[in-house]
Amino acid sequence: MRPLSRRAGGLWAVALIALALVLPPRGAWTIDDGVKRIAAENAAGPWYEFLGDGAVRARLAQPGAFPPLHPPFAQRQPGGFALGFSPWSRAVAAWTLAGGEIVYRLLPALAAILFWIVLKNAGIPLAFLLLPLTFYALVPWEHTLSWLLAWPAVWCVTQRRDRRSGLFASGLLLALAIALRLEAAILAVVLSGFLTLRALRKQATSGTPAALVLGVGLALGALVLWHALTSSQSVGLQLQLNLLGHRPPGVWHWLAARGAAAYGLLLRMDGNIGMSLLLIAVLLTGVLLLHRGENRKAPLRWSAGLVLAVLTVAFQTYRIWSSPLPPLALLTANSLIAACPWVFALLLPPFRGRTALLLAAITVVLVVIVSPVWEGVHWGPRLLLFALPLLLVDLRQTQRYKTRLFIVLIALTLVPTVSSAVTVYARARETSERARLVEPHLGTPVVCPTMSLCADLAPLWPHREFFTAADPRELRRLLIELRFAGIDTVWLHLEAHDDLYPRSFPGRKPVAVHRMTVTQARSLYRTFWRTYELVMNRGDSLWAGVLENEAGRLLEDHRPQDALRLQSEAITLAPDSAAGHSNLALIYAALGQTVPAREEAMRALTLDASLEEPRRLLEQLPPPAEVAP
Repeated sequence: MRPLSRRAGGLWAVALIALALVLPPRGAWTIDDGVKRIAAENAAGPWYEFLGDGAVRARLAQPGAFPPLHPPFAQRQPGGFALGFSPWSRAVAAWTLAGGEIVYRLLPALAAILFWIVLKNAGIPLAFLLLPLTFYALVPWEHTLSWLLAWPAVWCVTQRRDRRSGLFASGLLLALAIALRLEAAILAVVLSGFLTLRALRKQATSGTPAALVLGVGLALGALVLWHALTSSQSVGLQLQLNLLGHRPPGVWHWLAARGAAAYGLLLRMDGNIGMSLLLIAVLLTGVLLLHRGENRKAPLRWSAGLVLAVLTVAFQTYRIWSSPLPPLALLTANSLIAACPWVFALLLPPFRGRTALLLAAITVVLVVIVSPVWEGVHWGPRLLLFALPLLLVDLRQTQRYKTRLFIVLIALTLVPTVSSAVTVYARARETSERARLVEPHLGTPVVCPTMSLCADLAPLWPHREFFTAADPRELRRLLIELRFAGIDTVWLHLEAHDDLYPRSFPGRKPVAVHRMTVTQARSLYRTFWRTYELVMNRGDSLWAGVLENEAGRLLEDHRPQDALRLQSEAITLAPDSAAGHSNLALIYAALGQTVPAREEAMRALTLDASLEEPRRLLEQLPPPAEVAP
């Protein structure tokens, strides 16, 4: 088995390096990649932590409005945005990116390969099974470094290497893993708890678990002190960001959200939920038949299980690639099953004496309970990330890698792994080509409907300011603010099917299209994008109607002061509008300013005596003699 494991792992390593080398420069897979690039190339501070406001945003009445990044990726602070992720994770990304695109792509692959070599030399067969997850690009490469740093602690605990010096040293490394990825703290808690229980059961002293805890505590304390001395930002900002958008009233609401998260993991973005559930059930049935057929030497059952498992994976792959859109369904439950089907071989009895499997199960349960679940923080294959080293230990201890069931499941992993590798390349090619093709047609400021589109254009951030507007009202409000800031031209970047601009300005006035460019991303899916160069026409009297409509909505939202600012500008553009003066009178009345309210109501009636609203307002206002001085 070991020669086979070594040869197979070598092939995986070559494929991983090849993929890293052929990925297009400046391409990205997820928002994570874009935000880290934005931090590395634009953020200030020793930890690449703060993205200051540009010249345009600084001129807005509310600079924090229409943010290009929001929790859990950034938080508004005076003068700019504090960026998420751990400071050490941002710094590692910046340092590697400084070495060039090849280094930025190659180092993650080398880190994953190094971890495979460490596990292989530790006697863990088929340790390359960790590498397929890197094909998904759902695993930020600091996860791989965390695996590497956490492995000594996993090995010491599961192999009963209880020397205090070894546990202390592994605790120091485990602290570095936590610094890179906060989720590693869950693994630290599980390992420490297990050591404590084992010490109590043996009626031994607590020196062994204390050594691990002391190592973690000292190293984390040193890292936090280092950050505190060099940065004004809280080292726990990412925890705050994760919790910012998800503040349930109590523990029970938090736990209830797990059900919604499970649904999102299993079926979100799925066009045929029933079919997905059926495929999952068929795959599990196939695994069970394979297991029973092998144990009971029943070739018919084994053959039936093999047919079911193969058909399930083949049909699911067809479903993904027959989609007219990029196969983002890989982020759902099907990806979790497809990424690590070999795990099913470990979830079958007997379970007695399997310490590593128990610790892995506890780790996954804690991840499910503790980690936040809201838009922007998904579970996906990450559920198994820090349990995977423990599962590999269990695989070695139980010798299940020698079963035919395991070999079949490994073979089935090839299909989704190749599929995901192609998907990663297609996505990176799409984002890279899009940034290159739209760059000549984009000025500043740039408006996108979503944060993800802003992050996809991360390579263009150094010379542009980005804003988000998801619907017609938001776009109108943003353009109103940009008009106040004296901006004459705005660039709107949309997906080809998005009709945000015509819905926002049906008559294409007062904001007009000077130029519209269609970009075709050169990827497997040939996606299209539209870039509008919009001319503001700030002096056009038609702005009065846009301003009045938004002022009316602000008044309904109980924001009369903001409404006053817009309505006053509308009157400047259309001084002879009776309805405009009537609306201004209502706003003054809402602010309790009765004198200007009366004046504007009378001016409205002077311009149009048939208006009823200013007349009713005058009847409701106190007479001039009763107005307080």
